[in-house]
Amino acid sequence: MPNIIGIANMVGNGGGNSATVNTVTPLTAKGGVVRVIDSATGDIARTTSGWIEDEKYGWYALNTATAWSAEFDSAVTRTGARTVKLSTTDTTGRAEIWTSAGGAVSTAHGIPLKPNTLYALRCYIKTNNSVAVKVGLGEFSSALSAIITGFSTTLVGTNDWTLKEFLVTTNASTAYGTIKLSNATAGNISDAWFDVNSMTLEQVSSITNPSATPALLYPKATAVTSKDNVDQSLDSAGAYANTYAIPTAINEGATHRQTFTPTKKHNTGITIWPVTKGTGDWTLTVHDSSNNVIGTPRTIANASVTTGALLSFLNSFDWTSGTYHFHVTSTVNDGTLKTNTSNDLEACSFTTLYEKHTTNLTVSTDTQQLSVTAPTTDGWADGTVIDTATIAGITPLTLAPGVNNIYVSSNGPATADGTVDPSLQMTFSGTFVTS
Repeated sequence: MPNIIGIANMVGNGGGNSATVNTVTPLTAKGGVVRVIDSATGDIARTTSGWIEDEKYGWYALNTATAWSAEFDSAVTRTGARTVKLSTTDTTGRAEIWTSAGGAVSTAHGIPLKPNTLYALRCYIKTNNSVAVKVGLGEFSSALSAIITGFSTTLVGTNDWTLKEFLVTTNASTAYGTIKLSNATAGNISDAWFDVNSMTLEQVSSITNPSATPALLYPKATAVTSKDNVDQSLDSAGAYANTYAIPTAINEGATHRQTFTPTKKHNTGITIWPVTKGTGDWTLTVHDSSNNVIGTPRTIANASVTTGALLSFLNSFDWTSGTYHFHVTSTVNDGTLKTNTSNDLEACSFTTLYEKHTTNLTVSTDTQQLSVTAPTTDGWADGTVIDTATIAGITPLTLAPGVNNIYVSSNGPATADGTVDPSLQMTFSGTFVTS
């Protein structure tokens, strides 16, 4: 689904009887979320708290009652191969899921938002015998304290695909958000499907056309790449109870490597979960299947090794095919990391990270939409200027005289299953012509 990037305070200057090119003041917009689930296995019901199938898909089921299930469903779809299905399996059931763990927010999973800003959350929902189904947005401060959670109006009973919208002006101290999907009112045995592939979170803004006649808007944006999205993972929440004693030298034995097969081209690093930091400096080295070093081994000084959370080793490399593996070593043999099997690195807690490029820019008014796709499947690199005024075949948007609502979205790759998308900030500007 799209990463949604908003724009604000875009007021053009110009007018008169001759044509005038008005330049939109550039600004950096904030707010983006990717939750594409089509590459999930699908149809695996979760009935306890935790990530649905895998953290990388970005949906956390929260246990608030018995008699519920949450899954990625392949039987009822709308724009892709999967939808999110929330079911209540008896009259006491309540089901809800979030884009962050447990209904709280971390800097890893929070959606960066602006304070005192109008946002629109939109999602298509289909229901069967529901009591109350809705979508909501939770707001959190920069200190990750909960502020408020608001919801759309409720869908009741049996409904075909229906667009539900929640409009909210964020609090003065809002810094992060989390999206909530809810079939959490007891009373019926029911099902609700959410088309998260097309779900949007948009900052609602405006451009004023000062002319008495319509104007033509040519949007312009600068792409920004996010670099800490999760590709492969194993126990990223750190639930494993055993440890691996970190050696001082690389050992190619089966219990001293963690094997993984990337699915993304541009890899940016690997995270592991330290338990005991010891006294040595830690190094993570990536090898291909022939034990050749991939990228540059990364060392973290002992003073910077932290326990109780995933530790990132930033090691950029491009992948085309085949299986890779990594080793962890230390200058002193007194550190340990989390693993499911004692002293077996092949069972350790880890994630692999990749960078996500912008592949599509869409700008809309209340009645029109302009969409541009990158010339390659790899997308636009960081810093690329996307100027629709210079792209052949573009039909500009028409701005009516006066104030026009504007919505901007930046889509990640159609198969991107990234759990982290920090702000996906985009510098937005453009021109419009008045006469």
